[in-house]
Amino acid sequence: MSTELEQAPQEIHTMEGMEQLGALDMLEARWTEGKFLCVGLDVVADESATLFEKAQMIVDATRDIAAAYKPNDAFYASLGSNGIAQMEQLVDYVKNLATEILVIWDSKRADIANTNNGYAKQRELLRADSMTIQPYLGGIAVEPLLTDPNKLGIVLAHTSNPGADEFQHLQLQSGEPLWERVVKNVAHDHRWKHGSPVGIVMGATYPDLIARARYLAGNETVMLVPGIGKQGGDLEASVWGAMNDSGTGFLINVSSGISGAEDSNGVVTEESIRQAAISYDQDIKRVHQEALNNPGPSYYARSIFEFDSKLVATMVDVDVLRFGEFRLRSGAFAPVYIDNRNFITEPMARNNVAQLFVDLVLRQEANTGVQADYIAGNPQSGLTWAALVADRLGRKLVQPRAGGTKDHGTGKLVEGVYQEGESVTLIEDLVTTAASVFETVDEKLVPSGLGIAGAVSLVCRDQLGLKNLAERGIPYEHAITLPRIMDALILSGKLEEQGSAMENMVLTYLGRK
Repeated sequence: MSTELEQAPQEIHTMEGMEQLGALDMLEARWTEGKFLCVGLDVVADESATLFEKAQMIVDATRDIAAAYKPNDAFYASLGSNGIAQMEQLVDYVKNLATEILVIWDSKRADIANTNNGYAKQRELLRADSMTIQPYLGGIAVEPLLTDPNKLGIVLAHTSNPGADEFQHLQLQSGEPLWERVVKNVAHDHRWKHGSPVGIVMGATYPDLIARARYLAGNETVMLVPGIGKQGGDLEASVWGAMNDSGTGFLINVSSGISGAEDSNGVVTEESIRQAAISYDQDIKRVHQEALNNPGPSYYARSIFEFDSKLVATMVDVDVLRFGEFRLRSGAFAPVYIDNRNFITEPMARNNVAQLFVDLVLRQEANTGVQADYIAGNPQSGLTWAALVADRLGRKLVQPRAGGTKDHGTGKLVEGVYQEGESVTLIEDLVTTAASVFETVDEKLVPSGLGIAGAVSLVCRDQLGLKNLAERGIPYEHAITLPRIMDALILSGKLEEQGSAMENMVLTYLGRK
């Protein structure tokens, strides 16, 4: 029998003139059928069959089961031009057999823009519907790979291999791990928005991170989950975590667990491959149906509850929350006073709250697509937090002065070095009516020639603040609201400790009695 390199590839057919289906259209159709299995076509040729013949057998055995196929470029490119020709032949075979099945070119490509033009051309010649992309060069560099609205770009976020945490878990200056920043940027950052739908790779061998990734990415990002099968990934956690709010949005990839499945005699056959694919497909469907029938709180809802509980517990511990009768800046009286400045005393609380402000700034920038020239603290309450945020993000800092203009020296309203026309993100500890924000904008920033790109606060005490900021067109993010603080106190029993009279007063104040 002739060797692999002597095997001439069969004629590659073209599909010119046929309407091209978009990658998301293909996936939506398969998800509607309840199909979420991606079959990896990672094969090794031997004397019994060529690469194409082995992969063809897998496709023939699974074409009514698979939602997608994923040939790994290395298995084919390792045999030079002959192997690449067989990969082209394989994709052609899939496309003529089942046009609606997504083909993912698992190439993990990315480089500078000119080189990426070549990779994009290679994807077109291969006629793949999708490709895997490594994020290291950033979203602007990979623009040529993400401009076709019919193609899906799947970016490596957290891989399934042992040792993936060596770099992917590195903590950035902002406090988040590197893989989380990748997910956020790919899903939300304008530098990754070039016209193509996007997806992320999240390895099933790190199951606790998959639901976190879905929460960060939102509903529109496709999630490819490898590592099920011989790598030992957690199928149940993967399906539950990867599902979006519509119960779709994901692919579970199995490669050698299907392509290498043996029969009772230890031989890989078309029937043994098919039975393995059916088994994985049924397992995915079972878990998927269980998740649909018994929906628990979303990762977002669980995160909010856990976040509120921890933050409010810290508020109580460091005497941020006080109960009694207090006059607010607005002139109104309230039975609850929130003194966020007490956070600065305790090192752990200070560190955690500073990180919350960093997260709020980054979230606002992702939502607006705008990064301000400076971080600034609203005097006096935002001074400490602005300095900590600017330091952690490596950003420039300016400082609006408390009170009026200096009567000596430069007479500046805003301290620091800046240019007219530049902008700031304003850090505030608490917003009720947003009057203090407007005062700083109108009396300090605008007279100094500075604009406001957005404002963030730890607590939004009153919906009026949200309304007022929106009317002024100032983007605004906050970590927690007063009603959520009270909910956490009630659930923990902390509010009851204040006594029934105080509890009634607080609930009446919130409009709950």
